[in-house]
This record gives sequence, structure tokens and C-alpha cells, in this order.
Amino acid sequence: MADLLTADAVREELGGWRTLTFRCVTHSAGGVTHRDIELARRIDDIVRSAA
Repeated sequence: MADLLTADAVREELGGWRTLTFRCVTHSAGGVTHRDIELARRIDDIVRSAA
């Protein structure tokens, strides 16, 4: 996933009991970009394959 992140892309991980939330946003673009969406899809794929 690191290949999808740029210096201005932020991955925020908020952990809880059996829950992990990722918020993907590129601040220099002012919001969500296609790279953020791709990162979210890849995270979903990893989670599904681990279940």
C-alpha cells in the first residue's frame, strides 16, 4: 500500500476493540482523490482475504 501514498497523503488509523478505521485523504488536493479510493479498495481486499 505504501506505493499508493505520497508525501501529502495521510492515512489515519483509529483503533478500537476489534475495529480499525482508515481515513484516506490527500490534503494538497483538498479531499479524496482516485489514489485514496484505490488505497481504500486495497485495504478492503486485504481485510476480506484475512477473514
